[in-house]
Amino acid sequence: MDSFFGIGLSEFAIILILAIVVMGPQRMRSVARTLGRWTAQLQQITRGFTQQLNAELDAAELDDLRGAMQEVQELRRQVADMRSELLGVTRSAMQEGNQAVSSTRNALAPQRTPLPENGNTIGQPEQLSHGDAAGPSTLPKAMDVPDDPES
Repeated sequence: MDSFFGIGLSEFAIILILAIVVMGPQRMRSVARTLGRWTAQLQQITRGFTQQLNAELDAAELDDLRGAMQEVQELRRQVADMRSELLGVTRSAMQEGNQAVSSTRNALAPQRTPLPENGNTIGQPEQLSHGDAAGPSTLPKAMDVPDDPES
């Protein structure tokens, strides 16, 4: 211990010798006991103060931590709600898309006609009827199609 309250060891020894001379050896004992008690009480007070201060700081930090944890839980709940909503929307969109694809496939699927009994289709092209109920429609001849109307 180099210094105590800015007082070096040699300075402390001089103060102690002066106190013994001024107060006398009998009175110095009671003064030392009183100073010892005060020092012990002061230490108890400072320990209690630091413990109370640390407890308050910990409580404040815990309150902040609890608040942060509540915010995190709220955000997790919001994310879960958004996720379930998004999954519901995507499922319905996927179902609608699948229905559209299947209906398009069914509409664009070629009309399947049974093969002739001999199984040979070469030289006998299939004739599909795309006309109205009156009869098969005929395609226009090349001469019936007008050339560029602007010329």
